[in-house]
Amino acid sequence: MPPISTILFILLIIITIINISTSDVCDKLKDDKTAFNYCKKVHGNREEENKSKNSNPKLKYKMRISYTPRYELACMTLGCICQYYGGKSSNRLTNDCTLPNGQKLKKAKRKEWRMLTDQEKMDTFAAIAEMKKNGEFDYLARLHKDAFEAGKWHGCTSFFVVHREFLKRAEIILRKINPNISMPYMDVTLDARLPNPADSILFTKEFIGSTDGNGNVIDGPCANFKTLQGDPYITRNVGKEGGRLMNEDDVQWILGQTKLDSIMTYTVPGDKCPCEITNKWPEFVHGKTHTYFGGLMFDTALSAQDSCAFFTFHNFLNLIFEKWRYMHQTREQRCTEYPKDNPDCCPADQYRNSSMYLMEPLLNCDGLKNEYNDNMYEYEDRSVYTCNATTECPSIYMFCDRSKGKPYCASKVKLGGNCKGFPPGTDVCWNGTCVNDVCVYVPTTTPLPTTTPLPTTTPLPTTTPLPTSTIKMPVETTTLALPTTVTDESTMLPSTLSLPSIKLSSTSPPVEVKTASPLPTTVNMESTKTAESETKKEPDFSPITTPKALEPPNSPIRISKSPSSTSNPLPITVPGEMKKDLPNVAPIDTTPLPSTATTFKITGPNPIERKSTPTTKKVQNTTPCNPIKLSTGEQISEYLRRLFGGKPKNKCKN
Repeated sequence: MPPISTILFILLIIITIINISTSDVCDKLKDDKTAFNYCKKVHGNREEENKSKNSNPKLKYKMRISYTPRYELACMTLGCICQYYGGKSSNRLTNDCTLPNGQKLKKAKRKEWRMLTDQEKMDTFAAIAEMKKNGEFDYLARLHKDAFEAGKWHGCTSFFVVHREFLKRAEIILRKINPNISMPYMDVTLDARLPNPADSILFTKEFIGSTDGNGNVIDGPCANFKTLQGDPYITRNVGKEGGRLMNEDDVQWILGQTKLDSIMTYTVPGDKCPCEITNKWPEFVHGKTHTYFGGLMFDTALSAQDSCAFFTFHNFLNLIFEKWRYMHQTREQRCTEYPKDNPDCCPADQYRNSSMYLMEPLLNCDGLKNEYNDNMYEYEDRSVYTCNATTECPSIYMFCDRSKGKPYCASKVKLGGNCKGFPPGTDVCWNGTCVNDVCVYVPTTTPLPTTTPLPTTTPLPTTTPLPTSTIKMPVETTTLALPTTVTDESTMLPSTLSLPSIKLSSTSPPVEVKTASPLPTTVNMESTKTAESETKKEPDFSPITTPKALEPPNSPIRISKSPSSTSNPLPITVPGEMKKDLPNVAPIDTTPLPSTATTFKITGPNPIERKSTPTTKKVQNTTPCNPIKLSTGEQISEYLRRLFGGKPKNKCKN
């Protein structure tokens, strides 16, 4: 019997060989810490599962869930899921489905988070909250946790197809709550363009929620979600645990591949697999994004508990997978081609005809079917949110990044975030402005509504100061022009009044017309009809009112109507120094004027005056005349004499 030291030495050699064969695969990724860690984790889970199959039952793989197949979620037509939605279908193999409200069920239209309308976003938030409340999100999270820890779904060729089915099932459940919505996708390349992607508006209550100082998600649709471990919040530590977001270069590298096994890859192969591993493979890039989100997303086994991030990010990965299939495969190839089953590269559970773990009765190859796109969902392509040198992005949550050559749409930055490196005038910040490379809130002055009364200090639209107006009385003029303020309808003069006008002059003393003063001089308005027919110019008879809001302050001239009478004449107050030139007149006749009297109009420097066409023909004096210049007293006497029906004196020099 060999010495015990020899036996220990041989065991050490065997363990070393095993470790080398296991680590050699992942060691090729040593320069990429995130990819290396992901590779090691998948390898470790796979080996642990293999050991549990042959070990003591007490060491059997932990926390395997009790699972009952959900055949309604395996449907590939709308008619098939119609009964699950409570509707009626003429044929389960077709897309005919009438919902209980009479609406026809349509396939889902998957949009990017930031392209949702306000109503779509609100409905999606409500459905996500309901899925957590009714336990469906926890059910899906347990499926994913069990599959990853069992070494399934990840690390090899079935990665895309099983997650394609997993997403379809989540969306079927989501649309049972509201058939008018779909599962959004999260294009993280929009956020990867920012100086600090963690500052994206994506990580706010507007979308997947923000976190407190402990990394707890405190708002957004996934706020206050309890974890399977019993924690009161789901967690994220965006950008604090390494990794990076998938960017446009990653997407273009994937879309540029021509071989299927560069997409459906042997991600974590055995040491004898004849493939050249690279950290650019989709599953490794996906792992880097998981790491960047941190928190529950950092641990792939727990990641589906962050429902807002996990499902919408994987929905974006599926979009890239679908796009590659349409670019590089025919319709027939899309549903038939699957990487070669190779025991040196993949475990048997990921072979073409193996059952989808926990999603039986489907097989892995069923995840290739065209029925997913034909019947269940379609994507709004990324091309809808593009921009160029002259056009902007179509979403208010995006801006056009023209700082790096070709313009691309990028996610806006939240307040307090880094907005450095963009051209001046770029609308980088959400509800803010970029100041010293930081997005800050800058309040703007809200204009007053149009119904707000103008303040008393607002200048009136007139260039003539009202209080300084004086009177000029040329004999040939008969149009009354008085600066007028009418405060409301009760102050309008009766339609039976008619009054000639007085023009203002800068040389004559002012004459004020008031209603509050006694009547030193009275005039019978009825006698003006005779004078009207002899004038050269007809007055404009359109009644006018002035809005109260435009009333000039301290106006010296105001006309009002007595509430006790509808036909009171207009009193006129004349300065004392002019009374000596006025003749004695009879008291005014207070008999109401006939209804045929012409309409009274006050004209003057009123900014809102309306004009109307005179109704009488103008009389034009064609006789040559050299007018006699009258004194102020003579002008007033002549005016009043004509007003009371007297014949005009000869105004011309012979």
